[in-house]
Amino acid sequence: FTRADDLCPNDHEIIHFIGVALIGLGRYDEATAKIQRAIELFPEFPDALADLGDCLAKLGKCSEAQLAYRRGLQLVLPGEEAHVQIEAGLARLGYQ
Repeated sequence: FTRADDLCPNDHEIIHFIGVALIGLGRYDEATAKIQRAIELFPEFPDALADLGDCLAKLGKCSEAQLAYRRGLQLVLPGEEAHVQIEAGLARLGYQ
């Protein structure tokens, strides 16, 4: 991970993918930081917002997760992969 991060420190997609890998490892705090960085670089990144919501929910930060999900919903059309992920995340939190 660190090599890709060192080579492309401002590539939002690479940073996001590192965050996704960290999610897979259960390292939610680190994943959250990487995904937030990706969103800083590219604020209209619905996939990253969906993953951020998932991380925050895993960390018990449900109100922050809801905000990330809602922001992501504004950027996608129904049926898109990120939309489905966001809707599922909101449902897990008890929101519609």
